[in-house]
Amino acid sequence: MNPTINIQSGLTIGYPKRRLRGERNDLRLATADESVRLEPGRHLLLARNGRGKTTLLKTLAGLIPAVEGDFGVEGQ
Repeated sequence: MNPTINIQSGLTIGYPKRRLRGERNDLRLATADESVRLEPGRHLLLARNGRGKTTLLKTLAGLIPAVEGDFGVEGQ
């Protein structure tokens, strides 16, 4: 069974900014502007450098927690 992934509008993911000595460890936030439904098959995630592609995939894989919002995997 191949699950379908539903990403809701407003999903916010965060990861630590690179910091210099003495700076606070703030989060850089990336937010999904639209709802997306990824069905089994091939998909392309295309965006400029630093736009959160890898962070989104890490969040979907459960490696980085979502800061706000929701996503779901049908069948799991």
